[in-house]
Amino acid sequence: MKDQAQIREQNEQLVRRYFQEVVDGRSDSTLAAIFHVNCRIVRADRKTAIEGLPALRRFVRMSIKAVPGIHTTIHSVICDDLGQVATHVQHTVRFGRFVITPVGLCFAKNRTATWEAMAFFRICDDKIIEEHVIRDEVTILRQLGMLSLGRSGALGRMQRAVSQIFARDRGKAKTND
Repeated sequence: MKDQAQIREQNEQLVRRYFQEVVDGRSDSTLAAIFHVNCRIVRADRKTAIEGLPALRRFVRMSIKAVPGIHTTIHSVICDDLGQVATHVQHTVRFGRFVITPVGLCFAKNRTATWEAMAFFRICDDKIIEEHVIRDEVTILRQLGMLSLGRSGALGRMQRAVSQIFARDRGKAKTND
């Protein structure tokens, strides 16, 4: 029988394998070896959870098309004795032609973005049965040009447009005098 340290090490290696083969490797070929058939994945960028291995396979295949290149840096992995694993990662991606974001579709051909994320896993029978992903959506949207702050952003463009309208109106007022 395995001791708790061996179980924690095995769970950590399973999660690292997932990032290496599925996320960075852009492959769905080892999903059945890594994920439980009744897995459930909850992501902040999706309205509903991904339920079951067939749905996860469809999601991964769609993700590979939307994000053909990704590199994950694992900053930390914490495992407990109950089969729970927490990770802090950084993703650097190269997007495909389009990407679906929480605020809509974005034309993103060959754009890149880097962000940090937390992923929490629950392991059962040596497979991932549950994953919750929380990622920095604001950073992603800013790097895609969908969310800007300051004078160079949407607010700045609006302020400049209003200033131009007032300047034009003042010019008309002077010529009418």
